[in-house]
Amino acid sequence: MAANSNSHPIHTIRSVDPPPASDQPTSAMLFDAHYSWDSDLVGFIGLIVMTAVVLLLGIWIGVR
Repeated sequence: MAANSNSHPIHTIRSVDPPPASDQPTSAMLFDAHYSWDSDLVGFIGLIVMTAVVLLLGIWIGVR
């Protein structure tokens, strides 16, 4: 098979840099961690409030 001298050379893709070490987090990593913590805290407080409302409704219905 003859080589085609009219073809362009193939460029390879550079490899992606490895992720940073866990002791050097990026700002995106920190934002994701804090955002997750905030949503977990809101969900936990909402669960406590819902439990209190259900208990108070049960007590109110029981007293009537």
